Amino acid sequence: MTWKEKKALQNERVVSLSGKPVKKQRVPLSLARVTMKKQKERQQKTLQEDMVLGRFGGNKSTSSNRDPGKRKAEDSVLRSTQRRTYERANRSFSPGRPPGPQA
Repeated sequence: MTWKEKKALQNERVVSLSGKPVKKQRVPLSLARVTMKKQKERQQKTLQEDMVLGRFGGNKSTSSNRDPGKRKAEDSVLRSTQRRTYERANRSFSPGRPPGPQA
């Protein structure tokens, strides 16, 4: 077992015993600049590839591919509350029931 693995195991034990987790070491800005620059280059490259392949727009979510016939969750909640309100109204106005609190 290497030193890093031992240290990681020790930190896990401390956290499991409700200790404070150890913060990760911060990368100096001189090193972080290089990785940020490379990340920006990768993003530009993927953007160029998307433009070539005809995938326009920055957001790659699946909502644009969603079937227009599908219903949203909000609609089902709205329908169920409307249904309950309708049933309550029918119960309160139905003939043959004695007035008073319903069970």
